[in-house]
Amino acid sequence: MNDIRQFADAAEEIYLFSISAAWDQHRRYPHLSLQECFAKRTMLWSFLHLIREESHPLRLKLLDHIRRAQSPSEMKNHIPTIRQYAADHMKTLLEPPPEYPDGASVHCVRLANPGWGYLHFYNGKRPHSFLDFPRDFAAELLKKLEDCESILGCKTIYTATWLNELPRFLYFFPEEWIANMSPPTAPEEILPTNGFQGQFYNAAGFLNRKTADYLLKNGVLKYRRRESHCSIDSMREHLRGILAGS
Repeated sequence: MNDIRQFADAAEEIYLFSISAAWDQHRRYPHLSLQECFAKRTMLWSFLHLIREESHPLRLKLLDHIRRAQSPSEMKNHIPTIRQYAADHMKTLLEPPPEYPDGASVHCVRLANPGWGYLHFYNGKRPHSFLDFPRDFAAELLKKLEDCESILGCKTIYTATWLNELPRFLYFFPEEWIANMSPPTAPEEILPTNGFQGQFYNAAGFLNRKTADYLLKNGVLKYRRRESHCSIDSMREHLRGILAGS
């Protein structure tokens, strides 16, 4: 997306969803403050790249206002500010993180647990989904496993993500992964990570209206986060089978 106005429109839609979600979550779970729901249970901050910038002036301003607001409509006064911020930072906000160069969709980091690596996923195929290119993703994942093993010294891979509820995603993982799958998180659990909230993004990187509307209607995530792990050896064998056409 190169049109600044369209990008500002997308930012406004995400902002309005985040306001609605915060109020709805606070209504359903009154033990959580409205400010907490806005800060931790909406996608606005990850979209604006402010999820870790807790002292950023825009973040502080919005959180302070919502703490005092009596209705969602009061927060609409900030729409011009959101649109301008998105327009001013469009290039940065559209750039992939540096750990995903050249259209990459997977990244591995070493965990404190010896021999374990954590797989992170990013849609490097925007405006399409990396799941639409199964052979490319299988090859990329296989290469990343080799790096995870040879460079990081990992023998086991692990991740915790809502993607573990998608059959299209699980296609790339062996039976060992399926067998080790944890139960889904509690229906009401939503944490400020893409392992939970990545489902609110569509393939283009903007609001996924289906998962957003599901949350507003039901008060819970459509896809719940699940953890799993398996050996790199079994994963490698599985991916080679995919690439061989078996």
